[in-house]
Amino acid sequence: MLKGKTALVTGSTSGIGLGIAKALAAQGANIVLNGFGDVDGPKAEIAALGVQVSYHGADMSKPAEIEAMMEHAKATFGGVDILVNNAGILEKIMRLENMDAARWQRVLGVNVIGSFLIVTDVKSNCLFHCNDTEFRLDGFFVLNNRHIKQANIICVNTVLKHIIHEIQS
Repeated sequence: MLKGKTALVTGSTSGIGLGIAKALAAQGANIVLNGFGDVDGPKAEIAALGVQVSYHGADMSKPAEIEAMMEHAKATFGGVDILVNNAGILEKIMRLENMDAARWQRVLGVNVIGSFLIVTDVKSNCLFHCNDTEFRLDGFFVLNNRHIKQANIICVNTVLKHIIHEIQS
């Protein structure tokens, strides 16, 4: 179904991101993994599904690292067909009034700003396989760009966990 397509999944070395990467790989998509922690295990799991897999350890709060990751995807696979913005941190569930500004800025940097940066990098550098149709960012916002076709972007954020915790407290 996705044979010949390439998916970049941020935050994909464990948990939900790894599950999404494995599901896409099971459908035939080549995978660019991203995240912290063990890399060899997830790479082996994806490769065992019969697709190509690469890894880039970009920190989603750092624009230069995001740009380098996108260039890595372009150099390795020629572009990206599917982008899953799964990277997110939740350093410690706590009431917002107990969280210091530096910790909150780090959470926002990875969970929100990083998603924005990777999407704008994709758009500005046309790193998706390109054509003449509309570019839709499902669940985030819509941009029109006549040079991008069938770009699938999925955004998953853990910021909601903070909000849910606040509501439940």
